[in-house]
Amino acid sequence: MTQEPPAATPVRSRRRRAWLGIGLASVVMASVGVAVTSHLRGDDPVTDAVAIAGSDDGYGTGLEAGRTLARTASALNRAIVTCDRVAEPERCAALGAASGYIQVVAATVVHCTAPGREEARRSVRSVLEELRTAGPGHPTPALPPIPECRT
Repeated sequence: MTQEPPAATPVRSRRRRAWLGIGLASVVMASVGVAVTSHLRGDDPVTDAVAIAGSDDGYGTGLEAGRTLARTASALNRAIVTCDRVAEPERCAALGAASGYIQVVAATVVHCTAPGREEARRSVRSVLEELRTAGPGHPTPALPPIPECRT
């Protein structure tokens, strides 16, 4: 015969719910805190993307370079989500084009040697710099060709 586990006592259930509530409240408060802090600091996803792409330690191998560029594209994707497509259609289109370009470069650079990774890095940084300095109503920047891997 199998014996069924004892039912939770009312006191134990209340404690469990209390701890669950405290944990949930902590997660919500932390999330709100991060969002408020980011807003107050004026974090800009494009500036974040420039910083990620410019990091010196993210291009040691092809895999590292691919990850770095994928993180760069993810930062731009955050900007796309918050972009007002009615008020700033050119800006939204430019963000989307730059993100797509960087995603393709991220996939391409995985098999590149050091010179190819450096070419990809320069190419992505030029796209990001043009995007960062573009004013309102500025058309989508012309994207450079996808860098080729050098052996």
